Amino acid sequence: MSDLGTALVFWPATVIMLVTGLYVFITSSMARAGLLLLAALGVEGLIFVALASEFLGFLQLLMMSGEMVIMVFFMVMFMPDPGGLMGMDMTHDKRRSAAVAGAVAVALAVVAVLTDWPARAVGDDAPDVRAIGFEVMGRSMITFLFAAMTILFAMVGGVLLAKAGGRFGIGAPGGRGSRLARRRLMVSLPVVLAAGALLFAIGLCGALGQTNTIMVIMGVELMLGASMLNVVGFLRYSHPDATSGAFFVLVVMTLMAVEATVGFALVISAFRHSRTAEVDDLTELKG
Repeated sequence: MSDLGTALVFWPATVIMLVTGLYVFITSSMARAGLLLLAALGVEGLIFVALASEFLGFLQLLMMSGEMVIMVFFMVMFMPDPGGLMGMDMTHDKRRSAAVAGAVAVALAVVAVLTDWPARAVGDDAPDVRAIGFEVMGRSMITFLFAAMTILFAMVGGVLLAKAGGRFGIGAPGGRGSRLARRRLMVSLPVVLAAGALLFAIGLCGALGQTNTIMVIMGVELMLGASMLNVVGFLRYSHPDATSGAFFVLVVMTLMAVEATVGFALVISAFRHSRTAEVDDLTELKG
């Protein structure tokens, strides 16, 4: 994709991603919040495609679509008002959370814009799907196997925690004149990193300011999505021939799925024990 084509996809998609990510924590309907999170992470996959990471972009769309649908089901089961009909306020420390998130966003954006990042012209030697496969099956095989075993044990442990008896088995209760405008429209590495900083700040604000455990998990999902966006930006503009970066994005995608799986298992276990999924009410680790 040309630079102009990348810019025409990147800017509208970034605005949609940030707005939908923000509305995840504004809407009163938890079911809509899950669908908005799906939209934000799905649009992020479109940005991956625009940044010449087609494989990672389509993989993001496939993984997040299934994961977010499951998250909506969990919201319907464990949220006191999943449809937002009662007008419940499920936030705390709004100003403090917003202040911390804003400070983090400004700091990260300043670093992204003012740092002299190493740049490399994108040529025809960018890695394709086969190169990523060789990376996974080659020198990164041991790392991938270790991560797979860790993920397997984490998921099995999460299932054991979520079962009715708990872990103890005890029942629980144009022309030349437009070149300058096009140049300003062009996407660069600092722009991508600044967008990642804003998305990270939105997720941080949600993770700090929400009272429901599932909403906190959604905030963490947005923060992990911001880290993937940064890595894809470096792949596009700094190291287009590096397959290890694409492998790292695959690992982060897997960690997002594991984080949601283990988090949901803990929510089920806590709900069976104390009949609530509110962070402020979960004050005991026993059970």
